[in-house]
Amino acid sequence: MDSRHVTAALAAPLVATLSCSAGLDLGALAERNQIGRGAPAIDTDFGSTFGTYVAQVTDASASLGWFASNCTFTGFASGGGGVIARSQGIALYDFSEAMSFSITYGLAPARGDGNTVGWTVVDLASGDFVFGLSFEGAAATTVGGVGASANGSFSGTLQAGSYLLVAAADCAAAGGSFSYSAAFAPVPAPGAVALLGALGLLGSRRRR
Repeated sequence: MDSRHVTAALAAPLVATLSCSAGLDLGALAERNQIGRGAPAIDTDFGSTFGTYVAQVTDASASLGWFASNCTFTGFASGGGGVIARSQGIALYDFSEAMSFSITYGLAPARGDGNTVGWTVVDLASGDFVFGLSFEGAAATTVGGVGASANGSFSGTLQAGSYLLVAAADCAAAGGSFSYSAAFAPVPAPGAVALLGALGLLGSRRRR
C-alpha cells in the first residue's frame, strides 16, 4: 500500500475498514503540494526495524521514534493559499501475547477547517480500526472507547497479533504541530495477578 493511502483512510470515519498489503511504507513522511505548481515536494524516511525516522519539507515535518515497548511521534503540517501539507508516521508491532496499550496525545494545534488530523491503531490481519481518534475540521470521530478531546490520554488492551500505529495530518489550511507518546506492556496472566495479590496479603500480615 502507498503510505499516502493511510492518510486518506484517516480522512474517512475511523470505523471504516483499511485494507493493507505487504507494500506498506513504515516510518516517516512529509509532503508539501502546491496546487497547480508542479510535482509535490516529498521527503521520506522509511524502514522495517525499530529506530528513529525523520522527514522534513517546507510546511511539514515528521519524527517517529519506533521502539519495542514504546513509540513517539511529533509532526507538523500547515497549509493554505493552495498549499496542502502532510505529515505522517507509521509503526508496525507484532505481539505474541496480549498487551496493554497506553497513549497520550495532542492534536489541537493541527485542527482547523480544511484539515484532517488523527491517530489510530489498526489490526493488520483484518484491516479494522481498534482504537483511534481523528478530526475533520472540528468534527471528531472516535473508535474503541477513545474520548473526543483533541488533547488527552487513553489505555486499552491489544490481543496477540500484528498492528499498525498510525498518526497523520493533511492540512489545506493553517495548522500546527501534533504528537503522541505510546507504550506497550504484557498483560499479566490471571494466575500471576492472583499470586501477586496473595504475596501482597502475606506481606501485610507479616508487618502486623
